[in-house]
Order: sequence, then C-alpha cells, then structure tokens
Amino acid sequence: MRFKRHAKNKLRRIKGTWQEAESVVANPIGKDFDDSGNALYLGFVAGIAVWVVVADDDPEVVITVFKEGRG
Repeated sequence: MRFKRHAKNKLRRIKGTWQEAESVVANPIGKDFDDSGNALYLGFVAGIAVWVVVADDDPEVVITVFKEGRG
C-alpha cells in the first residue's frame, strides 16, 4: 500500500506504523464508507482505536488515519 503525506503525518503523531495501518485494512474490526465513497476501516494502531481511510478510486492508497470518535 501507498500512504499519502497526510496519512504518514497522522501515523507519526500517534506513534503508529504503516504495518499496523495495513493490518487494520486487512483485518478490520469495523468497516464503513464516507460521503465520497472512500472505505473506512476501524482497528487499533499503537493501541489507539483509529479509522484508516482508503481511496475509493485506488484501494492501494491510504488517504488518512484518524482517531475513532473524533468529532
């Protein structure tokens, strides 16, 4: 998988790795879609519940990662 700059920066902030984010996509504990049709995968990165957002038009690209429950 490839990670956009925003996703890399978010992973650094939570002290997570790209391997953990890929694991969330491969084995999510939840899945949803945003308004644009991008897939959202719920799982744990660095012990924190996060959503990993994967591009609708390219399932090999992670757009961003954000903490569950943000709002």
